[in-house]
Amino acid sequence: MQRDWDVLKHIARICNNKLAHVAKGETKKMKTMEELVKSELSVYDQYRAQIEFQRKCPRSFEQSMILQSTIHELRVLAIECWLQILTADEQFVVQKHLIEGLEWPRVAHAFEERWGQKFIRSERALVGYQTSAIKKVVEFCMKNELQIRELFDGGMWSRVCEHE
Repeated sequence: MQRDWDVLKHIARICNNKLAHVAKGETKKMKTMEELVKSELSVYDQYRAQIEFQRKCPRSFEQSMILQSTIHELRVLAIECWLQILTADEQFVVQKHLIEGLEWPRVAHAFEERWGQKFIRSERALVGYQTSAIKKVVEFCMKNELQIRELFDGGMWSRVCEHE
């Protein structure tokens, strides 16, 4: 996992204008780290699908296509790193609610099916798991803010993917 983050850090160093839009005083509102995390978790499966599609059905071997695929792979890697720092309960709730988009009653039902009656949790408890998970991921991202913002929030790598 450390090697993967070293790759992300190296990519961020390559880009000389890290967060340049902020330094130049541009008015584009940056997402809070929590908004960014929730937003990216909601498109995690789309990134994975895009990677799989590009591997199996490459339209061309243009440099931009290869770069887009690499960026999607890095985004998936980052999100998988986020999920690794969570407890099993937190992972389950994030997967079901934020990634799969299930409503809370369905998340509660899926939780009960997975762990049984003995470990049933209320929707409120599940929301607490998600809140705790997002807090952990945001703390992790804040320690690596430059790389995270470069990869997901308007950095050079994000601009490459806008042309998909």
